[in-house]
Amino acid sequence: MKNLTVILLLFISSISFSQTSLAPFLENGKWGYMNEKGEVIIPASYRNAFDFSTDGFAPVLDMKKVWSFINANGEELSIDLKGYIIDKKGFNNGLAVILYRKKKGVVNTKGEVVIVPEYDLIQPFSNGYSTAKKGKDFFILSKDGTAKKVDVVKVNRFNNGLAPFLGKNNKYGFLNTKGEVVIEPQFLGVGHFTGQLAWARNDAKKIGFINQKGEWVIEAKYNAAKHMDAETGLVRVRDESGWKFIDVKGSEITADGAIAYGDFHNGLAWARNSAKKIGFINSKGEWVIEAKFIAVRSFNNEFCAIRENDKWGVINKKGEWVIKPEYVKIKDFKLVN
Repeated sequence: MKNLTVILLLFISSISFSQTSLAPFLENGKWGYMNEKGEVIIPASYRNAFDFSTDGFAPVLDMKKVWSFINANGEELSIDLKGYIIDKKGFNNGLAVILYRKKKGVVNTKGEVVIVPEYDLIQPFSNGYSTAKKGKDFFILSKDGTAKKVDVVKVNRFNNGLAPFLGKNNKYGFLNTKGEVVIEPQFLGVGHFTGQLAWARNDAKKIGFINQKGEWVIEAKYNAAKHMDAETGLVRVRDESGWKFIDVKGSEITADGAIAYGDFHNGLAWARNSAKKIGFINSKGEWVIEAKFIAVRSFNNEFCAIRENDKWGVINKKGEWVIKPEYVKIKDFKLVN
C-alpha cells in the first residue's frame, strides 16, 4: 500500500475551553452546530454532520463530499487520503475507524493512522480494545495496533471488558480483552454488559438476564429485550402483555396509560399513550413531562430535541422550551470540551 500522508490542520491552542453541549442542526439544506441556548456555534455549511464525541471531535461531510473531523471551534483535523471515509460514530477512546479502498483502519486525534486499513470490519474501541475481521479470521485489537487472533465463528464489540462471541457449537458466550473465554458459549443469543447484567436467550428461545459469571439472575421468560441502562439499572423487555421495564431484581415498572416506551437516557424515557402523544417518565414510572408531543429524540446532557408542527426545537427536563421549534432537524446534544 502506498504511504499514507497525514496532514494535521488542527491548530492546538493553549487556551482552556469550558465544557458546552453542541447539537447538529439542519437549516436551508445544510448542517451546522448549536449550543443549548440555540446559539449557532458552527455555521450551517455541511452536507451532513454527526455527534461530537467526548474526545472533542465530530465527523462532518462537506458540500464537496469530503470527510473531516472538526473541533468545537469548527477547526479541522483532516487526512489527505483520496477515497477516505470516516465512520459516522466518530472518535471513541481517542480512536476512530476509517475506510479506504473498502478496507478499514484507525486514526487517532492527532490525525495519525495508527492501524492501516487492512481489515474488513473494525468495531468501535472500548477502553482501548476492539474486535476486527479480516477475511474469515477474527481478532482482538489493542489501541497500539496489536492484533490477537481468536478462534471463533463471530465476535461483537467490547463493552465493560467483555465481547459476545459465537462459538463453533453455534452458541454465544463472552470473551475478555485477552481473548479468553470467561462465559462459555451456551446461549442462543446474548446482548452487551451495559450495566450489571446482559440479556441472554435460552434453548427455549426465552430471554432473561445473566451476570458476568454467566449465572442467571433474572428468569428467562421474555420474548425480547434491550440493553440495560447503566444509570437507572432498568431495561426494557417484552412479554405477551407488551413492553415494560424491569430492574435488576426483575421487578416490573410501567407508567399509567402508556402503550409504548423508549429506552432510558439521562434518567428519563419517552412513553406514548393511546392518543399517540409522547411524554417522558422517570425510573419510578411517573410521568414527569406531559404526553403532548408527536415526535421526540432521547435526552442527552439534560436536553431533548422535540418536533412540533413539523419543526424541531429543544426542551429541558422540566419540559420547557429552551430552543423554539423553528428548525428542519436537530440531533442530540453531546458534551464537548
